Amino acid sequence: LDNMETNFNATEGNLGCKLMAALQGAKVPGADTRCAEFNISALSSFLRVARPTDEAGSFFIDLRVYDVDGDSIDPIDSLQTLYDAIGGCAFTGINNPSIIAPTIYPQPSTAAIMFQLNHYYESITIVDINGAVIFSADVTNEQTISINCLNWSAGMYFYQLKSQGAISSGKIMVE
Repeated sequence: LDNMETNFNATEGNLGCKLMAALQGAKVPGADTRCAEFNISALSSFLRVARPTDEAGSFFIDLRVYDVDGDSIDPIDSLQTLYDAIGGCAFTGINNPSIIAPTIYPQPSTAAIMFQLNHYYESITIVDINGAVIFSADVTNEQTISINCLNWSAGMYFYQLKSQGAISSGKIMVE
C-alpha cells in the first residue's frame, strides 16, 4: 500500500496516469497468493475512469486484462501496454487540432484494415485487448496503409500512430 500511495502522489498527470502508477506500485510477484507459483502479482487488472458526464456503464477509460492463465506476463504490465496504446499519460481526451485523425475502413474489418493518413506519422503500433503487440511498422511518407488482419481473432484492437511526440490513437474492430 505504501508503494501505491507513493507512486500515486509522485506521478504528474491525469487520474488515469496516477492510477496506473499506483497499480505499478502494487506489482509485487505473489502479492495475490494465488499468483505466487506464476511469479506474477495478480490474475487480472483493470483501469476505469469516468467523467461526470459519462453514462452508467460507458466510461472515458475502460481497460481490462483478465485471467492470464499463468503465462508469466503480469496483468499489470499488459494493462500498462493497453494504456500506453491509447496515449498513456499523454492522453487527455482532447483532440489536437493540428492532427487530423486517420480515416480507417472498413469497420469492422475481416481481411484488411485500411488507414488513410491525413497527417505525417512516423510509426504505427496495434495491440490486442491483452496488450500484446500484433503489428508495428514505420510509416514515414506513407499516406495509405493496408494491414492484413485475416488471421487475427475477432475482437477489439487498439492502434497508436506517433508523430514527432504527438500521438493519435483509437480502437479498431475485427470480425
